Amino acid sequence: MKMKQMFSHRHVRTKDAVRGFTLIELLVVIAIIAILAAILFPVFAQAREQARKTVCLSNVKQLNTGVQMYIQDYDETIPLLCGSNPGDNSTGYSFVTWQDTTQPYIKNYQLMFDPDGFYQGHTIYWGQPGPHQYFDYMTSYGIMGNIATMNMLTGGNFSSWITRNKQWINNFVPPGTQYDGVAGAADLGGFWTGIAMARPVPSVTIAAVARPAEYAFLYDAGNFDAWHFTFPSIAPQGIGWCGAFTDNNGNPYTWTFFGPNPLHNGKSVNTCNINNPNTRDFEQGLANVSFLDGHAKALKGPSLLRLTPDKTHLYYFTLTQ
Repeated sequence: MKMKQMFSHRHVRTKDAVRGFTLIELLVVIAIIAILAAILFPVFAQAREQARKTVCLSNVKQLNTGVQMYIQDYDETIPLLCGSNPGDNSTGYSFVTWQDTTQPYIKNYQLMFDPDGFYQGHTIYWGQPGPHQYFDYMTSYGIMGNIATMNMLTGGNFSSWITRNKQWINNFVPPGTQYDGVAGAADLGGFWTGIAMARPVPSVTIAAVARPAEYAFLYDAGNFDAWHFTFPSIAPQGIGWCGAFTDNNGNPYTWTFFGPNPLHNGKSVNTCNINNPNTRDFEQGLANVSFLDGHAKALKGPSLLRLTPDKTHLYYFTLTQ
């Protein structure tokens, strides 16, 4: 006899087999994620800023290397800040800066852009056709103009630049403290300043600088001349002012310091903060600086205003002491 056994299968679903998150558990998870994000996001931002600062330091080092090659080929003479042909006071077609004249040695305009800079290629427009339709590349790194350039433009007889008599900068350096730049100019058309130069003003030679390894030469700045050629009307006062490019309606873009711009501080911008007249962010950031001997490092804004032993000159911007 065959025995046939029948089995009946039935799936039983208990009430605990599948369950979702309760509202409290979901809120706890969200709170944990929010806490982790609050901890990690600033770390990521700092890491990105550190990377940008490192790229910038590499830029000033490489730019200086190219400029040093130029200097050696031109009897140890520093390149001019800028130049234009006589009569070229409108189109700027002939206008060039040290970034252009040293380009055969640098061979890379991209190095001219600070990754933390405000202008990255298509902001500041010539307004007329020219060799460079936009001049954003002139607004990240600067070399300071010699006071002789101002004397040529203004008919003055200034012996040096001096720091501004203004409370916020005098928190760090006394007013009237002397310093000087190294680069001449040949803006014979007057395109940049609006005043045509009667003749070129030569740059100084390395031999004229007493301490090349300690002279701040090429650095983070808001303009190719570190704003030390642009405004003849304020000569000889330099460090302690702020400059800004403007749009066609006269509205300023981001403000930057005359002289070194302590740009790198982890914020989206670090500028001459017109809403903070006591410090204007000068002490909060780092400026990448390459020295006349070629080495480079980052310095805080106030550190660049160190005085020589006589207490009348800026240590990093003194030619003869």
